[in-house]
Amino acid sequence: MALPAARQALAAAGLDPADVELVIVATVTPDMFFPSTGSLVAAELGSPDAAAYDLSAGCTGFMYALAQAYGALAGGLAQNAVVIGAETLSKIMNWHDRTTCVLFGDGAGAVVLEHVADGGFLGFELGSDGEGGKELSVPAGGSRNPTSVETVEQGLHFLRMNGREVYKFATRVLVSSAEKLLEECGLTVADVDLYIGKDLHQSPEVREHVVGLDPPLSRGGGRRRAATEGHARPDDRHGRRADLGLRIFGLERRAAIVKVAFCFPGQGSQNVGMGRAMAEEFPQAQAVFDEASEAVGFDVARLCFEGPIEELTQTELQQPALVTTSLACLRAVETLGVRPDFVVGHSVGEYSALAAAEALSDRDAIALVGERGRATADAARDHPGAMAAVLGLEDAVVEELCAGIENVLQLPGPDRRLGGERRR
Repeated sequence: MALPAARQALAAAGLDPADVELVIVATVTPDMFFPSTGSLVAAELGSPDAAAYDLSAGCTGFMYALAQAYGALAGGLAQNAVVIGAETLSKIMNWHDRTTCVLFGDGAGAVVLEHVADGGFLGFELGSDGEGGKELSVPAGGSRNPTSVETVEQGLHFLRMNGREVYKFATRVLVSSAEKLLEECGLTVADVDLYIGKDLHQSPEVREHVVGLDPPLSRGGGRRRAATEGHARPDDRHGRRADLGLRIFGLERRAAIVKVAFCFPGQGSQNVGMGRAMAEEFPQAQAVFDEASEAVGFDVARLCFEGPIEELTQTELQQPALVTTSLACLRAVETLGVRPDFVVGHSVGEYSALAAAEALSDRDAIALVGERGRATADAARDHPGAMAAVLGLEDAVVEELCAGIENVLQLPGPDRRLGGERRR
């Protein structure tokens, strides 16, 4: 995967592989301990004179590799670099562990970095917390716990994760990291046009995935960091080379993003206030809320914006509210020139996806979901039931749990899904 990604990036940059001076592969799933995957890729590319190595930093590996490549070019160690992020995490998944195997996958991406006269990166913010390593790791296979019959039998070569703790850590550091980076670059949140990262609903800031934008691309103006050959920028506290704005070939233009996919949420995603900011900012979003209220016969905007949460969680209200909010967001981002090439939805989000694909109008999708919600709520009142997922229990324990449930449906497999009517 790393090799075709690198080839595509080189082709987009118009750079001959023979002229590549540095190859960095960020990965925790290298082909082998050594030689490095980076050296293997360089050889296959036809870059015999390139320095090449692997970098292991987990999820943040690509950003660390990007920062190292920047440093190498800044220090004069190379005139260009190919930075690759590549993982085959399916090879270290325990497919009986649903807390990990549904979250991790395989993929690769690559960029080419070169010197430019102006623009490029303004800064990086990197960090680590080794104390939390136990929450996300592959316990065996290294020198601390070498491979043995026992480690294989115990499944210690599979990825293990404490999802709750990893999530808490990630969401905690997002804001502080972004704030530090913006301050270093002399920017504010208002200067940033685009954030790329996860958990954006928690905060407008993200972690090290954000790099500062040059003033010509920024609404907020900011300080101009003009490049003069051989001289540091006057506002550069760290003495960085002035000519080291680095262009990322293949990512610098919106048109270079080949395909865009939108995934619409289902029940459980609701919260009071959802959609309010979009409706206040974009008339197209407010129009969706107005049309929805006419289609389902209640004030959808009031419910979404003001709640209360007790009403917003009622199935017959929640389903049309979620689809309305999704479509309002869709129509808002369309005004910015962003349209999906692919759409998919979770549960009731499938109706949002159908409207996004123009298989249904917004009004019809919302009206249909309104009827769906009422029918679902009526069925639940007539036949009270519940559904649960059972992970990792022995069959005998599952059977004992099911003894108190009528009309149980069990889906086969190592992880069970159970459903049935409650006994009165």
